Amino acid sequence: MLQLDKKRKRIDSELKNGFKSKAIDRLRNLIQQNPNEIQFRDKLAETYYESEFLDVAEKYWILTEPTQKRIKICVEIYEKSVNYNSLEILKKHGFHI
Repeated sequence: MLQLDKKRKRIDSELKNGFKSKAIDRLRNLIQQNPNEIQFRDKLAETYYESEFLDVAEKYWILTEPTQKRIKICVEIYEKSVNYNSLEILKKHGFHI
């Protein structure tokens, strides 16, 4: 857990200093290594949202209850981008059907 805290601080530092692509790459790797750590998905979604990549933000907010207006907007944009096709959404999230 200490190692994850170090990585989280490094990501926060990279974001603060404008190194978004480095932070995004690091977050993606952490998500692959730690799929149950939802805070990494939320952080990545937030980073994409702030960068105005709303449809990509939703990909990482998929496990978040869409209670906030901005999350609902991202979900709508993403669903529209795949023509509201449930199978396509599942495939894009790594489910093999």
